Amino acid sequence: LRVEQRVERAVVKIELFKGKRSMSYGTGFFISKDGLLLTNYHVFSDVLERGHKPVFYLDSKLQRKVEDFEVIRCMDNREIDLCLLKLNHRPTQILELSERRPKVGDKIFAIGNPKGNDFSVQRGEITNLHRDIRKAITINDYTRNRRVALIQVSAALRKGFSGGPIVSAQGALLGVTSVIMHPPKKGDPKLVLGISIKELKRYIAKTSSFDLASFSKKQRSKNPILMTPVDQLSEVQIKKACRTMQKDECLGGIKASCSDSERAGECKRLRRYFLSLIKKK
Repeated sequence: LRVEQRVERAVVKIELFKGKRSMSYGTGFFISKDGLLLTNYHVFSDVLERGHKPVFYLDSKLQRKVEDFEVIRCMDNREIDLCLLKLNHRPTQILELSERRPKVGDKIFAIGNPKGNDFSVQRGEITNLHRDIRKAITINDYTRNRRVALIQVSAALRKGFSGGPIVSAQGALLGVTSVIMHPPKKGDPKLVLGISIKELKRYIAKTSSFDLASFSKKQRSKNPILMTPVDQLSEVQIKKACRTMQKDECLGGIKASCSDSERAGECKRLRRYFLSLIKKK
């Protein structure tokens, strides 16, 4: 197989539905043989916050699909734009994480699912490396990916590529497409940023599981606080969760999360903060 074909077999199209109506779409990719899949938080957020139903398409003809999934972890206290999911599927191909760090000038290609052109390939190169999103973007209300290492690429990506892989010419994973912004001046190239492989390894390594057996799939799919250890949640996430959760649900999620936390002090601080929000409701 050509490198692009091999990588494509590890990629999925993610489409979100409200009832029978298609609401949004994006990309994800497998990183393990037991079905672990990475995508962007912003691709998957309407599943967590609005109860939309995701469908994962496994091929470019959209004939094979998976609907059963489990949320392993979404975002962290830096609001990194990542979600790690586990699908009820054993992929035939996975993406290997690159052993070397990206460098300016590296040739890359990205795969994504823009409207009307599923499993599209775009080529380019790495044009810059960023340690802080604020040095690449001057938009004041952009809050994701704080203090997250990013790679900037020249590939002509557009909506639908979000959550997809950015890989080397040899097919090794270098990053995840996260930010696609139109330029302030007409004629300038788009700003295309991906979360670097360094951050992906760190995120995956810190992923911890805890017992959620007492919570239904419906509860978990709507409430991000039940999916991630509390000491890894941002205050923004907690506030969002608070609006839709009952007090007993909230405290149950806190208790389950704290019991598996290595940062007890931080967990207790967030628990107190969370309780204060409940009292204000």
